[in-house]
Amino acid sequence: LRRILYSAAELVNGVVQGRNACVLCYGATGAGKTYTMLGTVGSPGVMVIAIKDLFAKLQELSFNGEHVVWISYLEVYNEAVKDLLSPGKALVLREDKQGNVSAGLTQHNTYSAEEVMTLLHRGNQNRATEATRMNETSSRSHAILQVVLEYKIKESSTTVIRTSKLSLVDLAGSERATATDQLTVRSVEGASINKSLLALSSCIRALMEQKKHVPYRLSKLTQLLKDSLGGACQTAMIANISPSSTSYSETQNTLHWANRAKEIRTKSSIANEELEIPDSQIEMTKQLLESQKQNEELRMQVAQLEQRLLAVESQKLTSSPSLPCSSPNLLPSSFTPPATVHLIRNFHDLKEESHHMKTEYSVQLKHKDDVTRTLYKMGPGVEQMIQNNVCVPTGADVSVIQPSEILTPKKPTRTTISASQHDYDNPDNRRWRFSD
Repeated sequence: LRRILYSAAELVNGVVQGRNACVLCYGATGAGKTYTMLGTVGSPGVMVIAIKDLFAKLQELSFNGEHVVWISYLEVYNEAVKDLLSPGKALVLREDKQGNVSAGLTQHNTYSAEEVMTLLHRGNQNRATEATRMNETSSRSHAILQVVLEYKIKESSTTVIRTSKLSLVDLAGSERATATDQLTVRSVEGASINKSLLALSSCIRALMEQKKHVPYRLSKLTQLLKDSLGGACQTAMIANISPSSTSYSETQNTLHWANRAKEIRTKSSIANEELEIPDSQIEMTKQLLESQKQNEELRMQVAQLEQRLLAVESQKLTSSPSLPCSSPNLLPSSFTPPATVHLIRNFHDLKEESHHMKTEYSVQLKHKDDVTRTLYKMGPGVEQMIQNNVCVPTGADVSVIQPSEILTPKKPTRTTISASQHDYDNPDNRRWRFSD
């Protein structure tokens, strides 16, 4: 037991340093797997000691609150994944492009080992256990306690967010079916347990032989343990055997299974690191998004100006002496020479204003390109934010500075086209008076 606890302590050290770790407990029904993992009040098991050791090391390293510990607890019962901390319908496993498997579990933020023990006790009450011929409180499901640690590390001028995971697995016991067994709930459970353990053995054999294809999809259990068996993870396997002579065959199978499992070689490395974006880069990203917003507004204003210009040109053509006035909404007084001159003047004013707006729009585009080029040089994290058009989360302590280089678009003035009062002498010396 001391060697087991010493190995668990080494795994906890790796988790604090940013490595994934896993402890598996395997054996026949009644061999003491659950006792090894949970223990009792006077003799705590691997789960309890590992959790207490983890929080003790976090307090010793003094992360100053820059760390978060998330707890999830699940079971695999009859090939259905269930959340022990939030009982309900079975969960669906999903695999992303990188091969990571997620089940949509509820995660509980904990600040002490006592809180984790409370959650662990609550989850065990929801776990499927029944009496069998070999054990009065036999576990009828595989239970996995997941502990995710996130903490920040200051490195020179940047901050790195490091994430690691500790998986503590209490496997259900393998069972031997007899010829007198009937098709009952217990026999169906036993068949499901043996099926998942057989899938686990197949994966271990494939990993030991270094095959390219590992059949993780044979069972929900092996899908959940994919990163623990073949990923960048430190894994310890505990093989429990019974001293009873009636369990000779089960003991032999367990030792044979453990002998194959110890041949697996995993690659231990820093699990997940994410570069935290400095406040200055966040500020520049905000400026870029604001610039893009202003560019869109300028684009809409330019389109509106072009529509107005088309309308003015249409009125100009309509007012030409060579074309008849067919619109009933236009009065003859709108096409007098003074009114036409006024209309042409307004047309040139609008054209000049449109040119000014297009110039401002070009300046905005150039400024956006300069800011984008600067941000891309700062790192891939900022580039990803820009490509996804991600804004800074609400509540972030970042002051927004409007850059003086960004030109505020000038709102287009609305020019009313009208004809003032004019006195016009026609060649016949008849005096006409035109008014609006």
